[in-house]
Amino acid sequence: MNIKEELRKFTEKTLEDNFLEDNENNLSGVEQNLKKEIKKGTLFVQSEISQLKTEIEKGNKEAETLKKENFILVKELKKRNELLINILQNYFIINTFDLCIENKEVLNLVLKKEKYLLNKDGIDYSAEVGQEFNPKYHEALNQDIEKKDSYTIEKIVEQGYKENGEILKYAKVIIK
Repeated sequence: MNIKEELRKFTEKTLEDNFLEDNENNLSGVEQNLKKEIKKGTLFVQSEISQLKTEIEKGNKEAETLKKENFILVKELKKRNELLINILQNYFIINTFDLCIENKEVLNLVLKKEKYLLNKDGIDYSAEVGQEFNPKYHEALNQDIEKKDSYTIEKIVEQGYKENGEILKYAKVIIK
């Protein structure tokens, strides 16, 4: 072999070794930078998850408080509605007595106010004079009636009440 060829081989080998060494150093630096970025990203994600967990816990506590408050309000509303229904029942009982016109007018005003309060809560009467009898909402009190396909309410003895189509109290009626 000649010296030129030996020198060329040595130079190539040295250049190749230097290139590989530089690439290893560069790859090592890139790897370290990637590890740092991954660590930063992981810390950021963990921080976000922790904040979300705190917000979820806070929301769950608020929801639980609202459920309790809603339960209490519904319970109070039911009590108030029962009271209003009892007042209206008393009105119907009193209204059957012979009262002077002035007292009947006062009773009618009370009835309108009570009916307004019930309607505000979605409660309606289940019977009206002249309405078709419906056993889903009415209880017929008269026993001696002829058999027919349909009956009409002639008199309301005790008013019934319904809320969203569901019966709260059956109306006691006389039918014809």
